[in-house]
Amino acid sequence: MSRWEGLDIESEGTGISRPLSEQVNLLGAMLGDAVRRRHGADTLARVERLRTLCKESELTGEPGPRDEAAAIVASASLSEIRHLVGAFTSFFHLVNQAEKQEIVRINRERSREGVRPESLRDAIRRLHVDGVTLDELRRRLSALDIQPTLTAHPTEARPSAVLARQRRLSDLLLELSRTDPTPDERERILDAIDTQVTLLLATDEVRRERPSVMDEVDQGLHFLLGAIWEVVPVIRHDLVRVIEEVYGESVDPGAFLRYRSWIGSDRDGNPFVTAEVTRATLRRQRRRVLRRYRRLLEALGDELSVSDRQVRVPDELLQSLRADREALRAAGGENTGVVDDEHHQPFRLKTELMRAKIGRLLRAEAGAGAGHDEPGRGESAPGATGPAPGATGPAHGAPGPALGAPAHDQASGQGPGAHMARYDADEFRADLALIARSLEAVGLGRIAHRGRLAPLRAQAEAFGFHLATLDVRQHSEVHERAVAALLAAAGVEPDYSALDEAQRLAVLEKALTRDGPLVPAEADRPEDARAVLEAFEVVRDAIAIEPASIGSWIISMTHDVSDVLEPMLLAKETGVWCIDASGRPSCPIDIVPLFETIEDLAESGHRMDALYQHPLYRRHLEARGGLQEVMLGYSDSDKDGGYWMANHALHRAQADLGASARRAGVDLRLFHGRGGTVGRGGGRANRAIMAMPAAARNGRIRFTEQGEVITFRYGLAALARRHMEQIVGAMLLGYADGPSSGAGDSGKRGAEPAAGASDGEGDGAGVESPSTDRWMGRLADRSMEVYRELLDDPRFWPWFLRVTPIECISGLPIGSRPTSRGGGLTFEGLRAIPWGFSWTQIRAIVPGWYGAGTALHELFESEPQARDDLRAAWRADPFIRAVVDNALREMARSRLDVSRLYVDRLGEEGDREFFARLERDFERGRAALLSISGEDELLDHTPVIRKSIRLRNPYTDVLNLLQVELIRRSRAEPASDEERAALTEALLASVNGVAAAMQSTG
Repeated sequence: MSRWEGLDIESEGTGISRPLSEQVNLLGAMLGDAVRRRHGADTLARVERLRTLCKESELTGEPGPRDEAAAIVASASLSEIRHLVGAFTSFFHLVNQAEKQEIVRINRERSREGVRPESLRDAIRRLHVDGVTLDELRRRLSALDIQPTLTAHPTEARPSAVLARQRRLSDLLLELSRTDPTPDERERILDAIDTQVTLLLATDEVRRERPSVMDEVDQGLHFLLGAIWEVVPVIRHDLVRVIEEVYGESVDPGAFLRYRSWIGSDRDGNPFVTAEVTRATLRRQRRRVLRRYRRLLEALGDELSVSDRQVRVPDELLQSLRADREALRAAGGENTGVVDDEHHQPFRLKTELMRAKIGRLLRAEAGAGAGHDEPGRGESAPGATGPAPGATGPAHGAPGPALGAPAHDQASGQGPGAHMARYDADEFRADLALIARSLEAVGLGRIAHRGRLAPLRAQAEAFGFHLATLDVRQHSEVHERAVAALLAAAGVEPDYSALDEAQRLAVLEKALTRDGPLVPAEADRPEDARAVLEAFEVVRDAIAIEPASIGSWIISMTHDVSDVLEPMLLAKETGVWCIDASGRPSCPIDIVPLFETIEDLAESGHRMDALYQHPLYRRHLEARGGLQEVMLGYSDSDKDGGYWMANHALHRAQADLGASARRAGVDLRLFHGRGGTVGRGGGRANRAIMAMPAAARNGRIRFTEQGEVITFRYGLAALARRHMEQIVGAMLLGYADGPSSGAGDSGKRGAEPAAGASDGEGDGAGVESPSTDRWMGRLADRSMEVYRELLDDPRFWPWFLRVTPIECISGLPIGSRPTSRGGGLTFEGLRAIPWGFSWTQIRAIVPGWYGAGTALHELFESEPQARDDLRAAWRADPFIRAVVDNALREMARSRLDVSRLYVDRLGEEGDREFFARLERDFERGRAALLSISGEDELLDHTPVIRKSIRLRNPYTDVLNLLQVELIRRSRAEPASDEERAALTEALLASVNGVAAAMQSTG
């Protein structure tokens, strides 16, 4: 018997599945042994005692055992507390990995049993049963445009070393569960797991330094070139196979899934994202993906050993080989590194020539300085003037040498080897398509579709030579200051900021249609405009190399039409935006307004109406093919108006924006700025899609994937595949004019769209049914009143600073972006992520429910019919169900008796008043929401999640006790600087520990 079998620190009455219980027991036993070896038997005994006491308190509902645990913590030395924090944090890192493996195991079991719910097979079969024809399915596929977007908001608390240990543990646990090892093999795997557990306990929980933006870029590249790269072609293959299986015909779905990124280009509030950083990010992404293609082409060449002695080589392939060889010789490469014709393997020769082209690109960049992709190293100066991308006439500030390519080859296309240096993603895809056609022509089509070529073609379609399209985001106030400075420097308008909206629009339109720039590039640009103009120059240069490398310029806090025209004028200054003599604009990127506050969301439809009606912007939009992207901010809307109002405002805004676009004849793509927590729009992405109003379900969607969410969804290929197939399936099922568009959480096949939803012909204003529409509006208004009454009380913010670890969180080095806008900690300046993070740490999770309880209680008291109407809506309307269920889930994760400890032990006299408001609203909300859902207790409908929360609670309670004690000690006067530093480190570690326990930072 293995030395680990029979050791058990957590087995009694967990209610979880046997496989998960076995893994938790195994990992817990190993951790216990590591704690004993590292810190001694007394520490392990203290761990066990604290866990047992908090578990007893959980089971009995009595505070006495937890009070005893608190006394033990209070009597412990600082070093003992630090060891306890490390032990319990490590436990949650291990449990989190075990739960991921459990999700994978359950999905595999369901696949063996038949059609797995929310799979691609399930979605396509439902469409077929609902009467969706193959032609209609093809139409939906042609409209399908899914673009998840990675962001580097500071929500990943774990250092990279901890993540590395977790990734290795995940691989080993998978190996242990998937294989049938011999006893010796099992011991080897167990030894390797034990090594990782021991290392995890000895690894720093807190980063020593705040990560740089380029550190965040590398973290994003890990996932883009890891699970995302692997799974994108798998999803495409799955979809093709299932459609052929269900409909009996093969369908080409096109490149419906592409990834974008803000990492290295999101400038809003992050002074460390400079033009040089964005340029370095583009270079790094390009170099990494080119290197990946070069390796994959080598493997493809090894596979394509087809001999010209066995098959007749198509003329098209022979001509391509001759052209490539001539170009290679002209570039001075001759046959270096390329297989010789004498091997009689024309397909392999083609892949070698493609590798040579890519190698030429990489060498060209290195030769021009792009081999050093750190900011400030190997940077090239902005290019000379010339025609801007897509312009039909001369314009100022067009791109020069782009991202390090030799000027004579890359910019002008002249000189020796120009064909090789100008090899781009389109030509690469064309070469792969040529190989596929040639294989089919010689009777080897099966190889083209089932070998290495098919996934490589899918990856080339999805990732190009840029890997992930970058967006640039900047605040509207920055644009305004830059434009004002340029107008003043040019003598056009001395005080632009003092103008009203109509006057601003007149000035902007005149400046946009004038010849030449306001301030020539060679002149000394105003300080307020310099940085943003440099960012536009990076956009210009990047697009000259790879048009797909930059997608959008996003405007935070968009309020007026002028907020959109201002970055267009800045783009014109650098040649990104231009207008020809006939008045036709040209621009290679989308200009995207972002609506974030409750007021802006409520007015978003009207504001887009005004934008669409502006003549110059209308011409700009026509030049962009009639596509308008609009971004919605989930985090700031919740922080501004509370949970219920934010959800209501966002839902109405989607309907209003869809109606506005339809009236204007515009093709709309909504970009959802969702976070990881419910308070920031988090939750199941596929269910959020099904809950969207019909006017917004047009096959196009973007949404952010942030921090810890990226790690969870894309840390394992199996989880990434599940996430992607749920999204694709929901987008196909939810297509607004199809019979399945209303099917969602109700699980009814052929269900009609949500009552009152637009059918595509009206203005889409009706979102909920008439019987619930009036209730939702009243609930939203009243819940926001309750929420704002709390926040606007002048005593609230000092209370919040006292009873939460927000000051500690603001110093946690988990991201490059500052915690607050501006200096100091104020509610107005605090970002939504640390706002939610702080509430999660004390187990209150206020952004996920507060205000709804009082609003529902008062409504049901005055309007008894409202309860019945909302019950019916919960059963029929995916949006109402999502709002109710997400609030119930956050309430289940909340633990106000633990939150009370922070108030009692860290607060001042009278601080219980604010907490009493939270308790009252919570109890009212729980009762009201349970009456809507028909549950007897929280999460009755999702027992697996309920059991997981109960399993975690005692361990999390211990971490909270440790954190409260550390905060209390840190606020006393430490004896020395060394003690203060040790307290700070321990407190930061406790924050990471609670984040691991809650699987959430905010």
